[in-house]
Amino acid sequence: MCGIVGFSSRTEEIEISDVVQMIKSLDYRGYDSWGLSSINNSKLQTQKFVGKINTEGHIGQSKTIIGHTRWATHGNVTKDNSHPHSSNDGKIALVHNGIIENHNELRKKLKVAGFKFYSQTDTEIIPNLIQFHLEKTNNIRKAFQNTLKELKGTYAIAFIHQDINNIFFARRDSPLVIGVMENAYIVSSDVTSFIEKTKKVIYLEDGDYGIIN
Repeated sequence: MCGIVGFSSRTEEIEISDVVQMIKSLDYRGYDSWGLSSINNSKLQTQKFVGKINTEGHIGQSKTIIGHTRWATHGNVTKDNSHPHSSNDGKIALVHNGIIENHNELRKKLKVAGFKFYSQTDTEIIPNLIQFHLEKTNNIRKAFQNTLKELKGTYAIAFIHQDINNIFFARRDSPLVIGVMENAYIVSSDVTSFIEKTKKVIYLEDGDYGIIN
């Protein structure tokens, strides 16, 4: 099983090291690689790692950040196959738990549209499909809705866009909850990742999707 963590606040920055600790708290789900993406000065920064989660040496803060532990289901254990995955334009970073059953079909569609792929994962099609719809609609919410309509399979999804300090999320047959803090929200696969920060929880149901802002 994979694990997802995300933090979003309009006013409060979180230490990246704190988010790494939250990612570490999900290692009981099993993992072979991990990574995180954050927005800093309107730029998206992504780091990916293979192997053990090292909680030391992570410097910096961010108001918007997502992280992930991966248990390989599609592709080998490599940095390229690790999450978060990015869109071709480099503006979207996305983490995903689950299996997209029609990823081959969607990959072919996107390749025809000129998109390139750099991993062996089913997940990589999702941020690129969002970019595909965003270029057509110029509306990030509509692009996300259109993407979800095309996905077949199971998913817990969280993604960020470098121009928007929000986290977009969706759930279908994979666990995802939201922790409510005074000035921030945390989206995660399990309350264990944020129980020390808040005990206020929104339990998402299948089909729920939205924006944390």
